[in-house]
Amino acid sequence: MGRLTIGIMLNQLEGRYQQLFWQGASAGAREAGVDLVYFLGGEPGRPGESPLKSAAYRLADSAVVDGLVVAAHALKTKGGDSALARAVSLFPKVPSIFISQPFEGGASFLAENEGGIAAMVEHLAARHGRRRFLFVRGEESHLDGAARSDAFRAAMERLGSAVERWEMIPGDFSWRSGHDAVFASFSREGEVPFDAVVCANDEMAFGALEALEALGIAVPERVSVTGFDDVIEAALATPPLTTVQQPVCEMTRDAVIGLSRLFREGTPVASKTFPSRAVFRESCGCLPSYINSPRTESLTQLCLGLGCGTEEARDIEATFLRFVRDLAQRRPVRDEMLSFFQTRLLSALRRGSDLSLWRSGVSSLRRLYLDSVGSEGAFDSGALLVFNELNDLVGEYALISLQRSFTAVHHKVYRLKEALERLTDSTSVDDLVRGLAEWVPQFQLKELYLLLYPEPQATVESFAAPPGRVRLFLRVTDGHPWIPGDPIEFDPREILPREEWNRSERRQFFLSPLISLDVTYGYLLTEIHDREGRVSDDLYVQTLQSLIGGALRNVYSHEEKSRAKESLAEALRRVEELSVHDELTGLLNRRGFNSLAERDLEVARRNGTGFVMLFADMDGLKGINDRFGHEAGDRAIRLIARALRESLRETDIVARLGGDEFVAMVADEDAEMAAGTAARLRERIAGVLDSLSIREGLPFPVSASLGILYAGGEEMKLPLEELLKKADGLLYAEKAARKGTAFKVRQEPDSGMSLGKG
Repeated sequence: MGRLTIGIMLNQLEGRYQQLFWQGASAGAREAGVDLVYFLGGEPGRPGESPLKSAAYRLADSAVVDGLVVAAHALKTKGGDSALARAVSLFPKVPSIFISQPFEGGASFLAENEGGIAAMVEHLAARHGRRRFLFVRGEESHLDGAARSDAFRAAMERLGSAVERWEMIPGDFSWRSGHDAVFASFSREGEVPFDAVVCANDEMAFGALEALEALGIAVPERVSVTGFDDVIEAALATPPLTTVQQPVCEMTRDAVIGLSRLFREGTPVASKTFPSRAVFRESCGCLPSYINSPRTESLTQLCLGLGCGTEEARDIEATFLRFVRDLAQRRPVRDEMLSFFQTRLLSALRRGSDLSLWRSGVSSLRRLYLDSVGSEGAFDSGALLVFNELNDLVGEYALISLQRSFTAVHHKVYRLKEALERLTDSTSVDDLVRGLAEWVPQFQLKELYLLLYPEPQATVESFAAPPGRVRLFLRVTDGHPWIPGDPIEFDPREILPREEWNRSERRQFFLSPLISLDVTYGYLLTEIHDREGRVSDDLYVQTLQSLIGGALRNVYSHEEKSRAKESLAEALRRVEELSVHDELTGLLNRRGFNSLAERDLEVARRNGTGFVMLFADMDGLKGINDRFGHEAGDRAIRLIARALRESLRETDIVARLGGDEFVAMVADEDAEMAAGTAARLRERIAGVLDSLSIREGLPFPVSASLGILYAGGEEMKLPLEELLKKADGLLYAEKAARKGTAFKVRQEPDSGMSLGKG
């Protein structure tokens, strides 16, 4: 039997869950000696996401894929079980393993919630003496949400009289629900009814942390806060968040190995459950891990994490222990220790290793020294000074590592900008291919293949089938580009021409559809490795997909070149803000708003869906500036910006046009809902402004006048500038009316329904 190829169905590469997913799969592939192809197809049904993305999942039904590992949780997040069922139904004969969600038709690898929640609650009670618990639960219809609620309830029952009181409050896994739960449960007069807030996910925990800070309740001194999922932001929170980590790496690793054994040995893959693990950080009251970890474990981890052989790691550990003995016997080893650590730190810096292990190692050595001098305390200040100097040395190199990372990102951004300019100027496929052949070798790309359909495919159907043929236009291998004299045409179910697929050894490919707006052009295969052979740097995979997709739109429709540039600039939004944001508030500026609003306006016209245009003008800015100064005025403007952003959906476009003027575009509205939308917006914005004003402790009220225009039917054909003028006119009509009155709906004969002040 030849080499096996396992397909990985994953929504994207960004995010803690996704990174753990593909890191585990990569480890399993190395151990089992199989190839991997990641089909990056987005989340079916997600608002604002092109349904064409999910066309990548159709390519999982390919001639080269022997089995599938499906990120079921990620695929059904927005589209529900029906989207997952639709995706899997496309290839019923391919053996599949589903991660994180049970599903008929294949084995399921599930992460249990009970152990992590139980360990978390028992830790809070036993280690930190917490006795009054508030649990912010997730959606009860969600499998994990219900399981975590049940686990918390069971933990409370086990603790019995050790708990004075506990309460469960509804949540929906959003930041807002965690924030609001705390405000609803904690008194503003200083009363603290709970000393532990346990949230069913990290996002709600972040909201709880911010609410407690606004109420002046210290975490973790007065209240412990915990989450679940261990997203990448958890370790960066203030304070770092205690949470529960699901064994995503272990599940995907075992899934890849299990499928390989199924084909090679005939061993069937059975469903199983993996235990979750509590991760204790400062938000519950624990000390940082490098201080709180067992001394022998952290020292061993340091030696094993040096990136050297086992024998060398043993020699290093022996040297560390000799240093401790010499210090205990008051031998002068300071210079030798500092020199030894500096050499090893330089080596770790060159390899890009995690320097946080070294801080843990220094802490372990210090503890070993204190133990070695005995309980009499016969240690000298000079020895302890050495450990302080070692900590300073590690900190200095950690800072260098951080600065190098920022510099590397800056260089990547600069080169991506260069690529953006070159690709934008392409006027033909040949021109684009030549530009990529010149530019792509600058990056750490082991392999790249550009594959295009004979004609662009325009459809709005999810899981759309690819055309019967695809063409290979470019291959870049280890920095060497190759452009075939004539594009090689083949069946896309082969993923690559057979001779290309068999050309090299083990592969781990990322397959990303090339999409721009409502058109798909083909797909991109990339394999990125660092010097140690580990898949790394997903920045390029996501950015290349958007860059090339946008450039292809320009190629195939040269008269839409300006729009293609905007689409390409949007692809780089994650990498750097390209002069489309307002410096004071962080919102879009006029240029950014016009770019995105024109795009959404085109989509609305094509789909026949109405939208709401909101114009906002801050009340009394001049008076605030005159009485309290321009810095206070800037604070008030930022408050308006935050209120608008928090009151609207993530998919809505919000911008500051300048001064105290703001604008927002709320898509997917209909005439029947328009009146309710206006009332909700007015009430929500006013409520958020009141909450933020109290939290910020401003000595003046902050309010805004609103003009809200519903655009449907014929009004949708108006230019964007005309729609803005109409919404602006409604705003000034409100300013002329008495403040504080509610919005009402009126019918204007010449323009359809509009929303404004009565």
